[in-house]
Amino acid sequence: MKTFPFESFIDVVCFDQDMKKLNVTIGKEQKVLHQLQEQKKQYEQEADLLKQIVHNAQKEVDTKELDMKTLDEREADIKLKIENIANPKEYSALKKELDKIHAEQHESEDALVDVWNKLENAQRTMTQKDDEITKKIEEAQEAFEKKTVEIEQLEKQLYEAQLERPEKLKTIPAEWLEKYEQMYNRVDDPVVEVVQGGCGGCFYAIPNQDLLRLKRRALLQCNSCYRFLYDPIVLQAEPKEES
Repeated sequence: MKTFPFESFIDVVCFDQDMKKLNVTIGKEQKVLHQLQEQKKQYEQEADLLKQIVHNAQKEVDTKELDMKTLDEREADIKLKIENIANPKEYSALKKELDKIHAEQHESEDALVDVWNKLENAQRTMTQKDDEITKKIEEAQEAFEKKTVEIEQLEKQLYEAQLERPEKLKTIPAEWLEKYEQMYNRVDDPVVEVVQGGCGGCFYAIPNQDLLRLKRRALLQCNSCYRFLYDPIVLQAEPKEES
């Protein structure tokens, strides 16, 4: 079957619209991909935060235990001195210092209990949430990989379509293509159907003589918005070859 310029042109228009939709779809999917990436990052940050809380609590416990050890060593040292001293005045001074250490030990013990409770609570929270967060990270990664494959397939589809386009342009007059490309960069729908005797883009009334020309497969531009016009009914009829 012979291909006529009018039909070829409309075919290219539909083809380009499909490619534009495909581009839009790819853009939306890439946004979803970015969201999945950010979601996974948030889960990983949440897991890192729980680990950091446990780490900090453990450092506090270690510090308090070191303080307790230091106090115990001071206590032992003073007790040894007290055992070997006979001077009442020096004994009194050491006894006061020992009492002070005992008070500090009591405070340190309370503080150590507090930080131990803090550490245990942090460990318990991390244990409870660890599996949940790990599962969320794995699900986000799986969704990310799946979406990546989908985007690659869409991009391949777009690339293959772009390779087909030059062949579709061969039977279309250069003048049509030049005007079409200009309009394509200006509006989303550079070629529109005639709707009830008017432009399908801006609804401008088309003169009767132009409507007749459209029925003969002429390609006209709207006098108002300059979009290309075509009569969809004409496409349903078998084109007649010019003699």
